Amino acid sequence: MGRRAAFRSWMLWIADPEPRFDPSLPLPAVLIRELLDHSARHGVLPAAMRNLSRVVHLGSSSANRNDPAWQNTAQHDLAAVQERLHKMIGLSELLRATTKEIEASFHARSIEMLVVKGPTFADRLYTDPALRPFTDIDLLVPDRAIADARKALADAGLSPAEEPVKKYAGGYSEERRVISLRYGDIAGHCVDGQFSPSALLVIAAVHGAAGHGFERLQTLIDVAQAARGAAGLIDINEALLLAERTGARLCLETALLTCAVVLRDVTCMDLVQSVGPSHAAKVLARLLGAGVIVESQGPYHHRHSWRRQLYREDLVRLSHSPSYPSESEGEKRRSEGSQLRSDTHTQRPDTLN
Repeated sequence: MGRRAAFRSWMLWIADPEPRFDPSLPLPAVLIRELLDHSARHGVLPAAMRNLSRVVHLGSSSANRNDPAWQNTAQHDLAAVQERLHKMIGLSELLRATTKEIEASFHARSIEMLVVKGPTFADRLYTDPALRPFTDIDLLVPDRAIADARKALADAGLSPAEEPVKKYAGGYSEERRVISLRYGDIAGHCVDGQFSPSALLVIAAVHGAAGHGFERLQTLIDVAQAARGAAGLIDINEALLLAERTGARLCLETALLTCAVVLRDVTCMDLVQSVGPSHAAKVLARLLGAGVIVESQGPYHHRHSWRRQLYREDLVRLSHSPSYPSESEGEKRRSEGSQLRSDTHTQRPDTLN
């Protein structure tokens, strides 16, 4: 296998706070800096630095750890990105403090709100919140509270930003992405302001599959961490109910299947097999293979642009096809005795039928 194969294998390994496989390929010293730069763009630099540091200090069955030149290069490159890491974590902490101020302001005005993604994922899905940096705050409020929420934000010194440029100008755009979650969709899946583990899984799946097309490894790791039970045991029936009600079932299937294959995660494969992945989910997961996801933040991303475009278009189209059950149809299937379990071992995580 060539150098790019080694790069992709190591990229997936260092990005995961709980790696599920040994890269089994040598890590050339010349790739270390590129791995770290890619990790920053993928939003996984903290995990990458932690995992690479373990390789350097504890050794790996694959890395050239006995080569003094390799050791020197690795230590130099890790030190070179320390400042970048500190800035990344510092921004997250600044946003976390801002979130607390907003929460206090909204509470004083009796405005209901939910904080999704960012600090919520960091706190609930990772053993160390610093492993999951974020660059913005996502809030959900009821439709009736939007005007009051805007006023509260303005009083706190926050002003509306200019209308963002369309994410995929000339083709797939935000206006066409009709798969989304609103306050009313997920408020019922919270207890004392905390999302249920299953709701976190669906939120991560929609964010990664529909919001970003897994163009950043961070979104894939979010799904994996939720599926692994980092926030608590997954109730697959609750997850399916929420996904079917919001038109996100294909997002959920595709996200779990992509995690299972790309990260070689058995837990994700067990979950997706308990759901019974559709042919559409398998096709979409194939379009977003390891190479497509890993290279999306590098100089070779253009080679896979057609796959991403096709994925985005098909995800929206197929999510609203008659083959995906509505909430009532999904409930009928479950009441007829379809046993949905998350503890069955049915297929290797690196294969797709």
